[in-house]
Amino acid sequence: MVDKIEKLKRSTIQHGPHNSRIYLMKLHSSDLPDIIPALDDLAAGRNYGKILSKVPEDFASFFLDAGYIQEAIIPEFFNNGQGALFLSKFIAPERFKEQNALRDADQMHRIEALISQPLTKIGVSDNRPILSHQVQKCVPHDAVEMSRLFRQVFKTYPFPIFEPSYLIHSMDVHSLYFCIRHEDRIVAIAAAETDPDNHSVEMTDFAVLPAWRGHSCGLALLIKMEETMRQLHKRIAFTIARTHSLGINKMFKKQGYTYAGLLRNNTNISGGIESMTVWFRKLKKIESFNRTFR
Repeated sequence: MVDKIEKLKRSTIQHGPHNSRIYLMKLHSSDLPDIIPALDDLAAGRNYGKILSKVPEDFASFFLDAGYIQEAIIPEFFNNGQGALFLSKFIAPERFKEQNALRDADQMHRIEALISQPLTKIGVSDNRPILSHQVQKCVPHDAVEMSRLFRQVFKTYPFPIFEPSYLIHSMDVHSLYFCIRHEDRIVAIAAAETDPDNHSVEMTDFAVLPAWRGHSCGLALLIKMEETMRQLHKRIAFTIARTHSLGINKMFKKQGYTYAGLLRNNTNISGGIESMTVWFRKLKKIESFNRTFR
């Protein structure tokens, strides 16, 4: 059973036993400071292991004073010029520890090496390169086939992408899905999940059939999504990627994204809780509109 997205006071959260986590996705400033004990009560009542909050930097002190730590930051994320801080509270002590110490230490060593490499030394496989013009926008009629592909690629996922109804609802509300077809069959998918209030977009849900990995499908999808988001006047793009997937991290680095931090033991994906990396890129010149955060 996947976690659910709902309102807590006037803020938007995702929570449930699947990730054993609360994710404060969108904070409403009028909820401060009462939202913080409300999150604590919900986590204690459901025995969750972690609370993750994405908040404007001006409000970070409320959370830091309550025992949160900063795990990542995306500068100038909000329309008023404030950065978005990913602040976490680890309820269960074992949640802070790496689930598989040797594997995770090796993966982080490789990620750290990747971060420090100049772009000229980073290669992306192009055994059979896919051009971005071959990428198509998905439509609701594709939802059943999309859900099947997601099931083939992921054992578990933090959002209900295995359900066609969720995919259709996402298309109606805030997400644009893109795919690559071969002989009229979808072989790769990704999504651009937009935030209209802040003109930002999360590049997410990358899934490529095993036989098509190593052929630059993900890169072609990313390039096409960036082109589309620029046309829609999105200012900044970010992603939350699996630490254990060096290829996806390499792809974002190669495409000019900046590493923003590590979300430790954050997401239930492909059968277990994994740490996630945060990357961002400015798509357009960022200007402050001096808007009050709502």
